[in-house]
Amino acid sequence: MKKRIAFVISQMVVGGTEKSLIELLERLDYSKYDVTLWVYHSGGDFISKVPARVSIRCCNTTDQPSSDILFQQFVHLKLKEVARGVFYRLLARSSGNWMTNAYYSAQALPLLDQEPYDCIVAYQGIDVITLAVALKRLRGAKRVMWIHGNDSFPPERRAFYAKICRQFDHVFLVSEATREEFGEKYNKYGLSPQSESVFYNILSRGEIVSRAEELLEENLRSTALVTVGRLSREKGQNMIPKTARVLLDEGYDFYWYLVGDGQLRETVEAEIQKCDVSDRVILLGTKMNPYPYIKNCDLYVQTSFSEGWCLTVQEARILRKPIVTTPLPVMHEQIISGENGLIAEDVTPEALAESIKLLLDHPELREKFVEQLSREVCDNSEELQKLYDFIES
Repeated sequence: MKKRIAFVISQMVVGGTEKSLIELLERLDYSKYDVTLWVYHSGGDFISKVPARVSIRCCNTTDQPSSDILFQQFVHLKLKEVARGVFYRLLARSSGNWMTNAYYSAQALPLLDQEPYDCIVAYQGIDVITLAVALKRLRGAKRVMWIHGNDSFPPERRAFYAKICRQFDHVFLVSEATREEFGEKYNKYGLSPQSESVFYNILSRGEIVSRAEELLEENLRSTALVTVGRLSREKGQNMIPKTARVLLDEGYDFYWYLVGDGQLRETVEAEIQKCDVSDRVILLGTKMNPYPYIKNCDLYVQTSFSEGWCLTVQEARILRKPIVTTPLPVMHEQIISGENGLIAEDVTPEALAESIKLLLDHPELREKFVEQLSREVCDNSEELQKLYDFIES
């Protein structure tokens, strides 16, 4: 008999966490597992990418306020559910911050599925509502949470977050750097390193290489620099206009293409105008297939201030592109600076420009990186066994 697995995530928008989930779902053994994906917000550009063998269900099953749900439960004499709902509604109202309010409010709602799962995966481990759904609105024998990046919870919220985390049987983290930071923040609250392990993101090398051969929607002019990612502060695209200005002032001829969209777009546009680089820094918006842009660029540049792993660097490695990246600890798990890519000295436009200049000035160094990447296996396909081992243990 197949085991039942539930994955829980906030939404399936275009993003690294969502992409990594799709890649994982593509590789599961469906002869052994029945899989349900619970999403809190319906829709999203990536929902169509979910494998057809996965049942997709929405956590927001009703537009009714919780008070109406309680009344209906009372009418149908579901007194245990009424008592539970009232208790957690009171806790939510008396809570002093958004984290406890979100956690208790989710628990005030009824179960989503009466049938238990063999394993429940909270795939968005720093989203409190995702965790509450996985813990309190689904029944399961085992529960695992996934940490994809560094949280920004203030110190006064960490004890409560750790209390939530302790209810999971295991924690997967997407890199050693993420695991170390997580441990530094939370092991003092009773989380055990023995219940944590690294699970590197899986990618399909064959699919990426194949899709990279598709035609570009916009041709790239030479010399082409490309950065792919959601336009957000942690991704650091607001540094790009100033970096471009430094390069232009020193006589470099290039075009820098940004693939992606997001909340930072207006800031980036303003910086482009301020630095007078509108003819050199081009915003392409969201592309469902970014791989032709990576494949056809001369240099891939990652500008992040924060990363849990970095799928786009992994994708650029698969496509054997010369890479420049900011000096985040996690980047050293993919890049050996000077061997298969270049890690800048600092997270500043000036430091980024120095590394870009080095590669533009030395084509033989770019060729060295490409040669080294051609010998690397970058898909992490062996990681899936870690999930199987947890489910079956």
